[in-house]
Order: sequence, then structure tokens, then C-alpha cells
Amino acid sequence: MNNTPHVLDGTVRAIAVVGDLVVVGGNFDEVREAGSGKKALKRHNLFAYSMSTGKVSTAFVPKVDGTVHALQAGTNGWVYLAGTFKNVNGRKTGTVAAIKAATNQVQTGFKPNVDYRVTTMVRRGERLYIGGSFTKAGGKSRTALAR
Repeated sequence: MNNTPHVLDGTVRAIAVVGDLVVVGGNFDEVREAGSGKKALKRHNLFAYSMSTGKVSTAFVPKVDGTVHALQAGTNGWVYLAGTFKNVNGRKTGTVAAIKAATNQVQTGFKPNVDYRVTTMVRRGERLYIGGSFTKAGGKSRTALAR
């Protein structure tokens, strides 16, 4: 049975799996769980659902103020997100941030300081590689690619 939720408007640009949660990012405003008679849920550019049940998480409801272009699972339930946003949950994060999937907590010590859009990201071990339309990362000149 297909229990994958549906994005009702916009585009999905990134998917990451964090434990049993599938985290979905992009540019959209509404999602609906699979099945007839389900109502539309407001989720702005980011949501998560249970891989085993397909239910959209009511605990994972972070607020981002722009498009999410990339997602990567971190360790211990963290997820990295990147895109064209500048704030997550009302905190100034810039275009790359990390949040705890279970609590929506923004990792305040994570400050990659990227000056513009990030469109792709890969995590390898403890390192996070990003690519996009930026010229600075970590306070240094880094054109389009940084670690």
C-alpha cells in the first residue's frame, strides 16, 4: 500500500531519512496524507512523515522563511537543511542550518556563515560539503563549493 503523503502545491526539492522520519523540503505550502478524505495540512517548505505509517508528523513543524533546496541526515536525530531561507524558527541561521527532528530545536552552535543560496549538500562522516550560488562560507572566500 502506498502511504506516501502528497505535496498539493509547489515542488519537492530534497528528501532525507532521519530514523523513521522522512524529512521533505522544497517550496510548497500544503501536504496531505495518502488516502481519501484526508484534509490538507499547512506545511511551509518543510515537513516530515513516518516511514512506517505515512502519517505527517505533528511534532516536526519548523518554520523556514524560504525554499529548502537540500537536506542531509546528521547524527543523533539532527537534520541539515540548506536553501534560500535566512531564518529557522525565528532564529537567524543564514542559508544552512541544523535542526533536531524530534524537537524542532535549531542547533545554535552550527554557523557555516554562507552568503547566498545553497542548492546541494552531502555529508560524509563529520564533514558537510555544500554547493550553490555563494561566494563566501565560514567567513572566507569560497565560490560555489565549500566544506
